[in-house]
Amino acid sequence: MIKVSVCLQTYNHASYIKKALESVLMQETDFDYEIIVGEDESSDGTREICIDYAGRYPDRIRLFLRSRKDVIYINGRATGRFNFTENLKAATGKYIALLDGDDYWTDPNKLQEQADFMDTHPGYTVCFHRVQELNEATDRITAVHPAHVKKSYGLTDLLRLNFIPTVSAMVRKDAIGELPDWFYKIPVGDWPLFIHCARRGSIRLINKVMAVYRNHAGGYWSQSLSAQLQMNLEIYDFFKQHLEGKEYQKEIRKGVSDAYCRAAVVSASLGKTARAKRYFLKSIAVHPMLYVIPAPRRAALFLRLYTPPLYRVWKRVRDKLVQRPA
Repeated sequence: MIKVSVCLQTYNHASYIKKALESVLMQETDFDYEIIVGEDESSDGTREICIDYAGRYPDRIRLFLRSRKDVIYINGRATGRFNFTENLKAATGKYIALLDGDDYWTDPNKLQEQADFMDTHPGYTVCFHRVQELNEATDRITAVHPAHVKKSYGLTDLLRLNFIPTVSAMVRKDAIGELPDWFYKIPVGDWPLFIHCARRGSIRLINKVMAVYRNHAGGYWSQSLSAQLQMNLEIYDFFKQHLEGKEYQKEIRKGVSDAYCRAAVVSASLGKTARAKRYFLKSIAVHPMLYVIPAPRRAALFLRLYTPPLYRVWKRVRDKLVQRPA
């Protein structure tokens, strides 16, 4: 009996897909698992690689060859939503682990650890772990996500920010059920899926690095700042329309304010002061109460934009405190 279905979606990942597949095949478990590969009719040889692997591992890999005619376009953008959702529907396991064809796992016990946790904690519908971010241009690890951790999270946490790397996620299949119609219209698929599952249970972080996320030219984080911000605002607009409850709406407003604040910080770091000020003022307008007693990041941003000399003094003091030996 299959306990875990690994849902791997891939499109034009010829340079990466072998490593992704090998990272799943190396998993050491005391249960059966399947690898559902959704290949979205790539033009770079990815499909041929997937066919080869499916032929070599017929008892492990179930390959689905999708057609580009089924691609779902959202706001004029081609997405992998059809491939993603069809993979979920094909899963026969109790739990579903997610993986994109350009990422990979690094720990052979990843599936075992996550499945063991889910087995013993039925109140949790999502579990994830920390991942390293690999900058493809420099071939260096540049960050670990999430940066700030706690053991358990809930829906309100997730509404404010998607802190779950897709490559790390495992969800209960019975928490998915039937996906709502709006799931096929929202710009991204992973965050709404986690939101959907978090309405039925809690979220747990396993504080261990067990995968690598690639940051490369074809990925989400390679988009321009304005494109990222616009996509986040579209996502929050969907959440606002389809999630009822004052508590949820409050967190959504905080999330929108945070999105503008992050855009302001990045703009300021790029020397785009006028643009940073526009984003900063929008952040305040969306949720003024967040600025009554502002968090350090917001206070620092204000100093940077409106009183640069004070910001430089604050930064020198902060840097000295950080460098002071314990």
